[in-house]
Amino acid sequence: YTKRIQWLLQGSRKVFGLVKGSRVGVIIDSSDANCGFGRLTNFQDSLYHLLDDQLKQKKALYCATFGSEVYPLWQNVMDVSCRSIEEIRGWISNLQPHGGCNLLRALKHIYKVNDLNSILLILGSVPDQHVDVLCDFIEQLGVGRDIVVNTVAYDCNNQHTNVALRRLAEESGGRYHCYHSSCEEQIYTSFDINVLLTEIQTA
Repeated sequence: YTKRIQWLLQGSRKVFGLVKGSRVGVIIDSSDANCGFGRLTNFQDSLYHLLDDQLKQKKALYCATFGSEVYPLWQNVMDVSCRSIEEIRGWISNLQPHGGCNLLRALKHIYKVNDLNSILLILGSVPDQHVDVLCDFIEQLGVGRDIVVNTVAYDCNNQHTNVALRRLAEESGGRYHCYHSSCEEQIYTSFDINVLLTEIQTA
């Protein structure tokens, strides 16, 4: 158990958790709150690490950022190749703040994308919509679809965001991950690590 926890705390797994699925839709919060105020450079570095460490091992990817609007990199899911990875790298380097955090619009967008079996939602600010509205949407749209939403609270001080992301993951059968650069113990609230800690306590 201890070795497994140590492994989960290494590399991009510490920041974003273990990315599940082979055909992954990545949606990234590019709101002013997440990509402004001096946060952007560290966020981009973390995303580069995620790309090299985990995403390039997948079969296919779809990428989009969202602020007040949604900004997809491609119109369709793309097979992972040297070219698509370099396009994602350029996309990360061009990230800019884009207003609010319209998570409902982002979810509506990503649920229309075909050929995905996993969604990775990375959020670092407070969604414009209440969590009940977001969960109702996932409950309605998720019926009959074999797709999970795995959520990441990225360096966010707002507990409302953490609660919302945990509920969204649970609603879809996904996993919640929490990373905070100045509060290391927050990561132990993440799904994968919390499960292992519970097993250690009951063993």
